[in-house]
Amino acid sequence: MAKQRLSPLLVGLSGLALGGSLGETWAWPLAWVGLVLLWWVTERRDAWKWGMLWGAAYHGAALSWLVHLHPLTWLGIPWSLSLVIALAIWLFVTLWGAVGVGLWAGLTSRVIQPWVRLWVGLALWCGGETLATRTCLWWSTLALTQSPGNPTFLHLGQLSGPVTPVAWLLLVNGVLALAIRYPLPIVLPLALGLFGLGQSLGWFLQVTAPPEGVLASLTVGIVQPNVPNPVRFRPQGQVQMLERLQAGYTTLAQRGADMVLTPEGALGREFSPNHALAGLVQRWRIPLVLGAYGRRQGGLTNSLFVLDGHGRVVGRYDKVKMVPLGEFIPGERWLGPWVRRISALPESQTPGPLSQSVQTRMGPVIAGICYDSAFAPVFREQARRGGEWILTAANNDPYPPRMMRQHQAQDVLRAIETDRWLARATNTGISGVISPRGRIVWQAPPRTNVVHLARIYRRTHLTPYVRYGDWLTPLLLGISGLSWCIDWRLAQPRNG
Repeated sequence: MAKQRLSPLLVGLSGLALGGSLGETWAWPLAWVGLVLLWWVTERRDAWKWGMLWGAAYHGAALSWLVHLHPLTWLGIPWSLSLVIALAIWLFVTLWGAVGVGLWAGLTSRVIQPWVRLWVGLALWCGGETLATRTCLWWSTLALTQSPGNPTFLHLGQLSGPVTPVAWLLLVNGVLALAIRYPLPIVLPLALGLFGLGQSLGWFLQVTAPPEGVLASLTVGIVQPNVPNPVRFRPQGQVQMLERLQAGYTTLAQRGADMVLTPEGALGREFSPNHALAGLVQRWRIPLVLGAYGRRQGGLTNSLFVLDGHGRVVGRYDKVKMVPLGEFIPGERWLGPWVRRISALPESQTPGPLSQSVQTRMGPVIAGICYDSAFAPVFREQARRGGEWILTAANNDPYPPRMMRQHQAQDVLRAIETDRWLARATNTGISGVISPRGRIVWQAPPRTNVVHLARIYRRTHLTPYVRYGDWLTPLLLGISGLSWCIDWRLAQPRNG
């Protein structure tokens, strides 16, 4: 039987392959078969153990770039302790993901009937991903396996957010698992039909979107200064950053930019009206989006300040999702003195509210800073409030290009879900421009100092996801609950 032939090696390799595919353009077909073994483990009584194994392999491979936090010697941490810290952080988030998949497998395995188990598993997984976006630890959604390589299919995200392509992937894999486990004539054609239907529906959503040109276009300048963390938090690095920002802004202003974007924390300190770039802004009269730190109710914020042509602040965005340990310390009263050393910042940061609306001279925009890109509700809420295009800012140092590609893949999801153009400015890479169709129009090479001028279009179309949010998850939970109740009722012995 299939459940007797399962081996830990195969299950682990399945999770590793899928986790390693996140953000890789060529690897998207793997996800259409890579979850079959995970569905098989739900037929076992000890499914939670197998689920944890698969989850550890998947999340461990997807997030292995966290080890590149090492070395932290530039913060005064000894080399050996730095390695221990980086490994501990990676192992913790791997365990966090493994527990989630293990819990899913254990709960799903309690349903006896295969087709009912399929619906319950879909609902529980989507419910888990939805809950994860409400926490401070989330990154490796299954939707990333299709981004940026399969943007047509990802248009399903316009219906109910990232859980829509996730549910479709799980459904196809679940039916494939049933086709192998129970080789009925109709099951395999059903799986193939569902795959084709998902692609066709995504194509339909793509071609029926409103055309460009409804609102005026604008030219956005992007500065990627490429000053790594060990340099930019020192005096000479701050000078180098300022020089590259000034040179980039001047070049883009001369080329006719309508607005210039800078990376997360570009100013390197708290914002003040007499900042070093004020003179250039007043000279060229070109609005600037400046990454800097600010204050909200006395707490430090990681912010983007939108300056008009006179250098006045006309809009502001404060980062909503903070990175644990790096930007805020859970239980700081007890842990603060011990873990503060692994952050270059003097204090924990205060998150901004989800209900922000960012204004510019050319209308409202949707903003996100680094880690925000993994959380679809941050962008959906701003689109619902009238944001006409997306700008994201990030640092992305000291992580390798693999992490940068995953981060860019997150932004591809957000552009498609909201049907908005997206411009991203990063410090070390990968800066870029993404169309509402999920096409990467331009991207900068990682770890290079570069500027770029791009034309984007303002849009006001509201997708079903922007209008109604994640309606699919409660629907699946309702269907699975009803199916389980009917199945349980029919399984009861009849009296008489």
